[in-house]
Amino acid sequence: MATPDGERRLTPPAIALIWDDVTRLGGVNTWLYQLVDLLPARGLDAWLVDLGESECGLVDVAPWRHRILTLRQRPLESARGFRRRVRDEFERRGIRLAVLQEHRFGEDLIACLPAGFPVSNVIHVDRPDPRYLQLALALDPMLVEQYCVSPRILEKFLPLLPPERRDRVSFLPLGVEMPPELPPRPLAPGEPLSVVYAGRLSHGQKRVLDIPEFMAAADRAGLRITFDIYGGGEDEVALREYAKPWSDRGTLRLHGSRPQTEVLEALAGAHVMILFSDYEGLPLVLLEAMARSTVPVVTDVPSGIRDLLRDGHDARLYPPRRPDEAVRVLAELAGDPEHYSRLARNARQTSLQYDLARCTDAYADHFRKTAAGPDIYRQPTPPRPRAGWKQALADRLPGVLLRKLQRA
Repeated sequence: MATPDGERRLTPPAIALIWDDVTRLGGVNTWLYQLVDLLPARGLDAWLVDLGESECGLVDVAPWRHRILTLRQRPLESARGFRRRVRDEFERRGIRLAVLQEHRFGEDLIACLPAGFPVSNVIHVDRPDPRYLQLALALDPMLVEQYCVSPRILEKFLPLLPPERRDRVSFLPLGVEMPPELPPRPLAPGEPLSVVYAGRLSHGQKRVLDIPEFMAAADRAGLRITFDIYGGGEDEVALREYAKPWSDRGTLRLHGSRPQTEVLEALAGAHVMILFSDYEGLPLVLLEAMARSTVPVVTDVPSGIRDLLRDGHDARLYPPRRPDEAVRVLAELAGDPEHYSRLARNARQTSLQYDLARCTDAYADHFRKTAAGPDIYRQPTPPRPRAGWKQALADRLPGVLLRKLQRA
């Protein structure tokens, strides 16, 4: 494109951020939306590519709708037709780098793109299931880089790799926007402790069905709390049912999925942000709470918690699957306003290490170095491994028919 004075204006390289549900807010999604907003000032363009199997989120994401590409296989579309459509869409948008946020999409995506197209991967969580990192390991030869969001994930993943591949894996944390410093919410004598949880309502990782046991333990201890819960997920209905005795009394409120601004206001207004998780990666909602001088009371898990926090300095930690211990810690905080205020101030200082602008700079540097040149689409699509007539048939059958045959 030429400018009025005849100089050629270069189009910034575009990147595709791959996820499976970019129609909601919270966690990784919020970070992806922020990258879309911040990368153009760093010489990069960004698209959010939803490869998930179904439409999910309920929260309005209108400001980013024009940057979301939904590329699911259509019911009557063959696998070959789907791969061609993805490639054509990437070429039309000028995308020169794909960044996986969920590496189970890796092989399918790479099969759509030209030979040598750069694909990188962000490893977000420290799952106890070894298959998660084994999948990232199997994908590694096809990737230009992998990024671990916590030191613990990097520590676990590096030994799995051949020595010659280890320099392609980096610790790159996510970041959050830093508001002006807020003083800790006053902890007045006799006032109920305000506790907030924000995140996915899933028992498998987040242990949200421990919440009724937590509330019962608070009752037994005579601890006065108000508990506000923000988020949705597969266990929301069960949690509403089990928590009904406390929601009927008004001491527990389930707000469902709410706009990000409302969640941030709730974090700023609470004394404590609580987590019950079995494992984490780098919980952004925790950083958002800390940035607002809210005290973390969270499970003592290695990745994203012990990497980040020190018990008694900027947080209180308790053993996983022990909601009674969480109540004990909260009772100690309620009885010691000075300690509570010191934790809140230190939590704010710790969060400053994860300033969004600085973390985005680091990712942008890596993206620029790994993005391909504009002629990448002249390369052919890499050949598919020979798998005989079954693979050839699967490539041609409409997706809806193939799935029926697979289930038969």
